[in-house]
Amino acid sequence: MFVVGIGSAMFHGTLQWEWQLVDELPMLLTTLLILLGLSSTHPALPTLVRTSIRFGAIAFTLLATFAYVTSRAYATFQRAFTGLCVAVVVLIGSHLYISKFPPLPTTLALRSLLLFALGLALWHVDRFLCPDLHRARTLLGPALGTVTQMHAWWHVLSGYATYTVITLVTYFKQAQAQTGTGGISGGKEVGPRLRIEGGWVPRIVMGSVDDEGAREKGASSVGEDTPLLSSSALEKSPLASPPPPASQAPASPPVPAVSSDPARAAKKHQDDQEQEQEAIFGTAKFPKTIGRKAGKAMARGFVDM
Repeated sequence: MFVVGIGSAMFHGTLQWEWQLVDELPMLLTTLLILLGLSSTHPALPTLVRTSIRFGAIAFTLLATFAYVTSRAYATFQRAFTGLCVAVVVLIGSHLYISKFPPLPTTLALRSLLLFALGLALWHVDRFLCPDLHRARTLLGPALGTVTQMHAWWHVLSGYATYTVITLVTYFKQAQAQTGTGGISGGKEVGPRLRIEGGWVPRIVMGSVDDEGAREKGASSVGEDTPLLSSSALEKSPLASPPPPASQAPASPPVPAVSSDPARAAKKHQDDQEQEQEAIFGTAKFPKTIGRKAGKAMARGFVDM
């Protein structure tokens, strides 16, 4: 599909024959690969029929390519491409009809077929009514005139249909590899499952249905009330500050006992004052000693007189 996109862009930009081949030959090759993938996973095809389809499709594509390149007849490419597309539709339809697949693959196959047919019809409308559409675009203006580009709609619709078919072929191959046929068993899907993103983009989900439900339930259960860390993780976190043990708790300051004896209370009060003086002057009896010495000196002076 990537090569088809490059070739289509270059051909529409240059209108050269070489780039037209890069646009159209990869279309044949892509359809051939889809056909080979479908033939290898079809549950009702015997080995001989499956091998015949493969070699026949390869030979048909090579002959059509050679005829188209040598003759440059566009009708040759159209017939070859249409034949391969019809074979793809037949194999997908019979595969879905025979196998016990859930409804979604059938829905995607029908959607792909209808969109591809719609794109093809719009392409032919653009081919046969090109002058009329050109006049309509002139009257409608650029905004609405873009919608009338039928050939552009062919590219969009056929590209989406091709992507959907490639997804279906991959789904068939994964189902065959895991369960033999895929589909449902015991009322539940087994093997790979198809899911739709945004209503349009198909994707394949691997694993069991129970695993998918557990993942969806786990994702939806994470909300605002869900802690980022468990309680055990919070206990081990370096940011957590556990409370100090009881042995290291700060002790309350002792409450001084009040004595009931007044004499002892006065004596204790005097001792407390002496301790404060000792802390300040170096000795608790500093004032008394100074006063006693001064009194004795004055008494001796009066006696000498």
